[in-house]
Amino acid sequence: MTTHAHPADGNRSGLSRTLNDIAHVLASFDGAEERVLHVLALCRRQVPFDQAALLEVAPLGAPRLAVVPPLDGRERSELTETLLLLYNGLVEEGVHGGGPMSEPGRRHLAVPLVEEDTVIGVLFVRRDAGTYDVRHLRVLSIVAANLAGYLTALRERAIQALRADELERARLRVQRLYEISKLLTSFQSVESTVHEVVALVATTLRLHTAILVVEAADSARRIVWHAEGESESSLRAAEAHMRAAYGYLVRPGFDFGGIEAQVRQLPERARRGLATSGDRFVLLPLVVGHGSILAP
Repeated sequence: MTTHAHPADGNRSGLSRTLNDIAHVLASFDGAEERVLHVLALCRRQVPFDQAALLEVAPLGAPRLAVVPPLDGRERSELTETLLLLYNGLVEEGVHGGGPMSEPGRRHLAVPLVEEDTVIGVLFVRRDAGTYDVRHLRVLSIVAANLAGYLTALRERAIQALRADELERARLRVQRLYEISKLLTSFQSVESTVHEVVALVATTLRLHTAILVVEAADSARRIVWHAEGESESSLRAAEAHMRAAYGYLVRPGFDFGGIEAQVRQLPERARRGLATSGDRFVLLPLVVGHGSILAP
């Protein structure tokens, strides 16, 4: 007796293999961008296309596009704008249930990537010949659900890594404060102790310039530390802030013209300090008896 397999059985087995392969690809977070592109390529087995694209829209940052086959810069920008319009339509219309943007019988399909009732992107396919049917739409929706879960997991990992980095920064700051306190309790001289304090601060903050003004009964000195390669304009800006702060906090109209400046280079490890954004100046008046030391 001869048996014949129903065509639908072959479709189901082929879909199962494709979904298993997709699950295997998305089982790791290493090389996430390449894995998303691989999934788009695997999708072609069940949903024929001439172009497939995924647009992820994060709460912060620029939208990210993955597209098969690759496009040049101008074409990528145009496709990103098109998919952003689709995404905005989904958000504005309140489509949160994974519903399609396109109906069967057309040459393109677009389905939302939804995670916990939030639309996080769009999965799009198009073909130059032929049309899509309900089965194609269903398969694409399944793939979109898998990709949405993967992208959400990636975001959660990024948030956890950021939190871990913040905790490490806090730990380093506490450790540096402890080391600085030990130095100050065994203060020897301005030249030696303050230099070590500045070196410690430079390992915690990305320090470019430090200026110390020391006034004694009959003299004044200025010590300037700067990172290697620091520009003249940056040094002048730091000096200007120091003069303004000193005049405001200590002695208005004080003339720095006659103050000797000792220039020193920050240690190499200063460049490995924790990064800060923008140009920032910290001004600290340090009062000793009736005098003062200013360290911007």
